[in-house]
Amino acid sequence: LASPQSQNVEDAPQAVPSRLIELINSFQYQPAYVRDLRWDILAYNRAHAKVFEHCYSAPSEERNMLKLFFTDPRFREITLNWDAVAEELVAKFRGAWSRNPEDRRSVELVRELAAKSPEFSHWWTQHGTKEKLTYPVDLQHPIGERVMLDRGTLHPEGDLRQSVIVYLPVGADSARIVRALCRSAALNSVAAATS
Repeated sequence: LASPQSQNVEDAPQAVPSRLIELINSFQYQPAYVRDLRWDILAYNRAHAKVFEHCYSAPSEERNMLKLFFTDPRFREITLNWDAVAEELVAKFRGAWSRNPEDRRSVELVRELAAKSPEFSHWWTQHGTKEKLTYPVDLQHPIGERVMLDRGTLHPEGDLRQSVIVYLPVGADSARIVRALCRSAALNSVAAATS
């Protein structure tokens, strides 16, 4: 991963341990990705690339889940419960940010999103925090099917700077659609966020 021009070690992107790459690749039909405290997408599996393919048309340095959710109109178009999910995302990110408040890149991200998104700015000033997201993501997928996904967050032992986010299809219909998308995938292994 390329490092930004910075003297601050905390600001630098982090390499993803091979054990986490193996872990997310083991989820054949569950979209999964690895993120840092700033919510930059560091690595992702084939299922995530298929279900959230709009994330990967952005340049790798722009692949930040919070930025994409609030500034990419495709997220708003396909997320049927965008407002509910977005409000919770801000509260959850504030909780992550509070563990790393001096990170220059995170501060810049908050400023950028507050300037670009009135919703983010409003919810950020509410100072709410949340450890668990309660709303499933309700997607109208571009293939024309509706997919509902719940999320689980895994924290690698001994390093809280990275998290593994796994999306679990809610119900048989969502599971069927995700399986069909994954089977049609041309990718055979994990794609690193910088590729």
